[in-house]
Amino acid sequence: MRTALALLLLASCTDPAPPTEDAGPPPPTTCDTPPTIELGDADGHPEPLGAAPGEARAGRLASVPDDPSGLLRWAAGDFVLANDRVALVIEDVGTSDEMNPYGGQPIGAASIEDGALAAPADFSELIFTLGRATIGAEHVTVIADGRDGGPAVVRASGPVRTIGFLGFLDAVIPGDVADLEAALDYSLSPDAEHVDVHLRLANATASALVVRRPFLFAFQQNRMPKFGPALGFDVPVGTELPFAVFVEDGATSYGFEPAAGTLDVFIEQANLLGFLLDAIGAEACAVTDTDLGDLRIGGPGLDGWLDARARSVGETRHAIRGVVHQSDGAPAAGARVHAERDGAYLGRATADATGAFELHVGDADVTLTAWRRGDAPSATVAVTAPADGVELTLGPTATLALTIVDETGAPLPARVQLLPVDGDAFGPPGAWGERPVMRGRTDVRYPADGSITMRVPATPHRVVVSHGFEHEIAVLDVDLADGESATREVTLARVLETPGVMCGDLHLHTNRSFDAEDDATLKVLAAAAEGLEIPLRSDHEWVGTFEPEIAALGLESRLFGVGSLELTTFVYGHAGVFPLDADPSARNAGAVDWVDLDPPTVFGDAASRMGSDGRATVIINHPRDFGALLGYFNAANYDPTTGTAGRPEWWYDGFTLLEVFNDSDFDANADASVRDWFSLLSHGHTTFAVGSSDSHEVAGRPVGYPRTCVDVGVDSAEAMRALGAGVFRDRLLAGAATIVGGVFVEPVARGGVGPGGTVSGAGARETIEVTVRAAPWVGVDRLRVFVDGELTETLAIDASTEDPLDPVVRFRAPLEVAVDADAYVVFVADGEGDLEPVYRGRRPFGVTNPIFLVR
Repeated sequence: MRTALALLLLASCTDPAPPTEDAGPPPPTTCDTPPTIELGDADGHPEPLGAAPGEARAGRLASVPDDPSGLLRWAAGDFVLANDRVALVIEDVGTSDEMNPYGGQPIGAASIEDGALAAPADFSELIFTLGRATIGAEHVTVIADGRDGGPAVVRASGPVRTIGFLGFLDAVIPGDVADLEAALDYSLSPDAEHVDVHLRLANATASALVVRRPFLFAFQQNRMPKFGPALGFDVPVGTELPFAVFVEDGATSYGFEPAAGTLDVFIEQANLLGFLLDAIGAEACAVTDTDLGDLRIGGPGLDGWLDARARSVGETRHAIRGVVHQSDGAPAAGARVHAERDGAYLGRATADATGAFELHVGDADVTLTAWRRGDAPSATVAVTAPADGVELTLGPTATLALTIVDETGAPLPARVQLLPVDGDAFGPPGAWGERPVMRGRTDVRYPADGSITMRVPATPHRVVVSHGFEHEIAVLDVDLADGESATREVTLARVLETPGVMCGDLHLHTNRSFDAEDDATLKVLAAAAEGLEIPLRSDHEWVGTFEPEIAALGLESRLFGVGSLELTTFVYGHAGVFPLDADPSARNAGAVDWVDLDPPTVFGDAASRMGSDGRATVIINHPRDFGALLGYFNAANYDPTTGTAGRPEWWYDGFTLLEVFNDSDFDANADASVRDWFSLLSHGHTTFAVGSSDSHEVAGRPVGYPRTCVDVGVDSAEAMRALGAGVFRDRLLAGAATIVGGVFVEPVARGGVGPGGTVSGAGARETIEVTVRAAPWVGVDRLRVFVDGELTETLAIDASTEDPLDPVVRFRAPLEVAVDADAYVVFVADGEGDLEPVYRGRRPFGVTNPIFLVR
């Protein structure tokens, strides 16, 4: 991000043309006749999808295809440009979802089959901008509907307006692009496979303007990874590309090729891509038309798109056809074949059910490598194109069938990890664009019904099967021969009972968020596998819940999804808001407006939202993360020494919940969010901690580390669903929760008071019974006592402190706490190692919320 800001500083939006020598009185500043941008027809062709060969049409969509993912944003009434090959959908005028609030930009791409939209791209968001501004479309009209046999043209026009979410760039990119009216013209010719994009600027001043760089922003690669020629799917910031492609395997892909110059990759931050285009101008008192470039549409996948481009520009591509086999000779369905030449990545294809593949290359001599997750890669094969009958064979592989049950014999969801015993797992090169597997693993799977059959390379591997922190784990060593099949049954006994306690992960992203790659189904499978009960779908700027996916997977008895969102301000950090009901009629399903508003106003609005479970509440997420962009406490300049904010006008004191632990343990936050939490408590701000994974991709951040375990009085997701999310919210707001990173810490003070509770009439010394529990595979070494934020005692935990009758009890003893005045007490237990082989690189820990002792 810092590099991006430096680049953006060089790309500010508009300047007047350089002054000329003094030639007398200054020229007039206004035009005698201000230029205007013409409007077209409001509806266009009545049957825009009915184009025959040699014809293109433009008009309004009467309907759109079903969208099982629920992610596509096109709708009936949007405009479509279509011929008999491809289609591009342009959003109608009006408030838009996602990050750009204005319509008039591309919102979908598809192929045309039998006069209908087919194989749609998993389209997210594409924005043509001038600096941090774009066209605030007030009109979307059809300039040419194609009935004359020529190109079909749709125009989006309106004043140039800033985009609110880019406000954090105000210091480096001015939002003022002068008094310009603008239009984006999208033109599709008959038989073409690309849409020409023109920018028209109406300059009503008597001075020519230079728009130094128009930009192209894409919130896309979380769902459609980017591809650059020769570099493949690994395109670093600073690269100059002749074109860029967003790839949808098995469906429509699209890309952009500038009319002049190159696409300069100037920012890649959390899947937000920004491309710089060549400088353009706006003539005085005139409408200036600039050809930005071509939006090319093709498919299926990358190979189909590259074929479409080759047809457009007259390039020749040669076919390579062949078959990918498993090591036993069976078809390797779904294997990917990657083509390279002298270190340059050329393309890929996916083998069908018979193992057959076909791809095309422009160069004659290439090398091919096949790979499929769970298998060893094939040997690299040199091929001269065109070629038929190419045979690729994946490395020696066996098959392992697992059945996973609990101690009663009932099927159990689980995380199944495959780890090589010797050496590292094969990691596909970044240029190949394959989804990553958890570091050091050959494969990771999440069977919902406890049953899975996996491909296993025929080399020694360790299989780790787990179901969260309350169950034992199983570790199997397998060394199967090539082609061998084996069956194993695994029992994961529950070793930790938590009556009346439900554990949730309050911060989970899906690919509805612009910076996350997992779909909602994968997140639900992972939550069930990790032994969670309450997952919150926390997508950026979008209200949603996991309940539909939970029902579709038949996991209602295990999981209860709560509606929420992550309020993503780009100016003063992020906040979780729950429980919320999605409103399909509202922008982003009811997201909280924040642009040009201060934090107290925004957070106060969020906390006043009412829904079926009552009033929402706010969690301040990762309060110290990455400056003001992500961390609210940084933005408000909170001083933990004084307990005051350096920007008091930005301080919102209405929050109770603070995400102290974000994919991290106690010690990792000791000098940041833990310090802030203790400061707030010491200065009289009742604040309770939560811990969440903030998982964007399960490959990088496992779901459920850490988790927040709440005393709600029921033991099942179905019972929790019957009570409603309001009970879960209220218990969190009462502090009746502990943060669990493998270790459960359970303090009970006089009168049965637990976390969040108050002991009134406290004496000079109060006794609190503390129990520390953990599954046998979790290491715990010490228990620390913090009184008013200060460490007062550290106790060793080892074999001598374990309960011989219940080995999961690592420590149980009454502890005396000195109380000189009103105080709060927090208990922390942790271990020195990590949670390998289940959670690599994560330390075991557990933290209580405070018990208040009042004299």
